[in-house]
Amino acid sequence: MKKLFSFFGLFFVTALLFGQAHVSSSGISIQGIARDANNSALANIDRLTLDFTIYYLNSSNSEVQILGESGTVATDDFGVFNYVIDISNDKYVEIANTEAYLKVEQSGVIFSNEKLQTVPYAIHAQNGVPTGSILPFVGTESQVPPGWLLCDGRTFTRNAITEKLYQILGNSNTTPDLQAAVLKGTGVGARWSGYVGPDLRDTHGHQVMNHQHNINTNIDENTNEDGEHGHSLPFDSNGDGCDNDTLQGTSNNDECFADWYKNQMRPGSAHAHRLQFNLNVNTSNPNSGGGGENRVYSYGVNWIIKI
Repeated sequence: MKKLFSFFGLFFVTALLFGQAHVSSSGISIQGIARDANNSALANIDRLTLDFTIYYLNSSNSEVQILGESGTVATDDFGVFNYVIDISNDKYVEIANTEAYLKVEQSGVIFSNEKLQTVPYAIHAQNGVPTGSILPFVGTESQVPPGWLLCDGRTFTRNAITEKLYQILGNSNTTPDLQAAVLKGTGVGARWSGYVGPDLRDTHGHQVMNHQHNINTNIDENTNEDGEHGHSLPFDSNGDGCDNDTLQGTSNNDECFADWYKNQMRPGSAHAHRLQFNLNVNTSNPNSGGGGENRVYSYGVNWIIKI
């Protein structure tokens, strides 16, 4: 006798939740009534083998299987049975990002083939974040969780699963290259006058804010403007301050300076000594004494983006 199946309370996610909708174990719980061709309930059947397939349709309207498994169910007095399809985390992304269908069949005979309705939303919610979200991740590339991509500028395959991310990235299948980068809000900051963020999905290069360096060149305290000083004249061998009348250019010795005081030049007028100096700036190595960038204390992470 050909068996027919009808389903009710169809699909919902059962999960053990912690914190921000973190799922440690989950799956799709299916409940239905098995009926025969006369619409009579198939009651109290101990072993009824069914094939379950979850799939989506590609651009050619062909089925692309996400997962498939066979299971044995038992019916109660009313023909009601229950079954749970276990779903790994990597399959959640495919179900959440496509219009998925659930097909139930037995020995090639299809008994139910319906589009999942509420499950994609529930499965998507278990991930905690929408497509295109970027988060810091302290794991390595090999530890990036299913449903996420490393933000290192590499390309990813565009398909039904990644189509939403492709569109969010501006119709690009290249992840943002955020290696050695920080994130900054786009637009003009209303609170921070004059502060401008990069355009959406664009970058800002290195830049130093306008500033100045002041140098104090006031060195007057290191100069002496006192001009009151004297210059001594040497005496000749006779000690009279004259040597062949060279000082006056005459033969009269009395016209020479006869005493010690007169052998001093008169004090000069007040004057200043100016100090000239050059400011030596090292232009051959502008990074001397520093590094190759302006930066603050930081901690290394990998940036990952949600599919």
